Amino acid sequence: MLRLLTVGSVPPEYGGTTTGGVAKVHGLLIDHWLKSNDVPDFCLAGVVAPNRPPDSHDDFRGTIPFVSLPQEGSRQQESYLRALDERHVDAVLFHHIGHRFVDWHVKRAAHIPAVGMIHSWHQVLIDDHVARNAKCERLQFHLSQMKWLAAPSEYTFQQGRALGFKYTSPCEAIYNAIDPRINDYVENAQVSTYERRGIAFVGTLNERKRPEFVIRAAAAVGLPLVIIGDGPQRAELERLAERVRAKTTIRFEGQQPAERIADFLMSSQMLCVPSTSEGLANVYWEALACGTPIVGFAPNIAELTRVLGIPVGEPVSGDAELDEVIHAVERVRDSSWKSDELKQRATNYNTVPICSQRYVDVVRKAVEASMGTRSGEG
Repeated sequence: MLRLLTVGSVPPEYGGTTTGGVAKVHGLLIDHWLKSNDVPDFCLAGVVAPNRPPDSHDDFRGTIPFVSLPQEGSRQQESYLRALDERHVDAVLFHHIGHRFVDWHVKRAAHIPAVGMIHSWHQVLIDDHVARNAKCERLQFHLSQMKWLAAPSEYTFQQGRALGFKYTSPCEAIYNAIDPRINDYVENAQVSTYERRGIAFVGTLNERKRPEFVIRAAAAVGLPLVIIGDGPQRAELERLAERVRAKTTIRFEGQQPAERIADFLMSSQMLCVPSTSEGLANVYWEALACGTPIVGFAPNIAELTRVLGIPVGEPVSGDAELDEVIHAVERVRDSSWKSDELKQRATNYNTVPICSQRYVDVVRKAVEASMGTRSGEG
């Protein structure tokens, strides 16, 4: 029986105090591993969630094996190490390769094999030169101590190499699973009742996602735009939308549940999220599951096209100017897209059970590699 402990943020429905793609993916994996019987000889022995309130004892589902964490950092380290021992953990899956728990693990529990997930390199990219050098040195050490590495795309590994990181452990791309609530909504929807019109933006309203380009592109081509999400740029974007309202209709819908996001995506001609950088945006997968083509970050569009074997949208470069985004929107608008095939290929390739099994397989390989190393040392 493989006993796994996972470390990472959890979504609000599991008591997490923050949101985001990492927490969402972690929550989907936890939920599947606890409810499903289709992963043989496997047990989720513990969940360490740094974004849950310290000493929180309510587990929100009644069955999640949370490791209770005290307020003080030094005591958190002891709680983590004690959990590894008391729960007879065979391996650890870290959802944050740069987290302090990785520091503690490699210094005091390196005999337990660990798998490290690299969701993106955003935090490295936004740091100043001095902070970046210090962070890169720490991350490189963490990378070297993992028995296996996982990332949501091949591009994420390529980007790391371009930033100067070296991988001494095996690397495997495991695509973030499509939220099953999206798939269920699409499967049960009456597709004939949907008239696709306009553009959807889904994501955090920040500089990296470039929602201002989406607003300006919608105005330039005269397509209505619905913006789902919230973030630091919202007030500024609402003022911009007011200035261009003579050219198009723009609605701000704020944060929405998965079912409503699916509804918006199925009603839109395209998803447009022209980010400056992405590991591989979860919402790109969700759009495809709704049969909706994408205007998005070029390396992600290229990888999705290759993996699914069908055109999925139009690429824009990370340093694109507004004209490039406008032309990509026009090309998607003027092209014919195989919505049913996009849905079928995306949902057949990337479901929660498939993603969960890939992680279990990687963890097993990490354990086997660790046993092989110990045998060699003996």
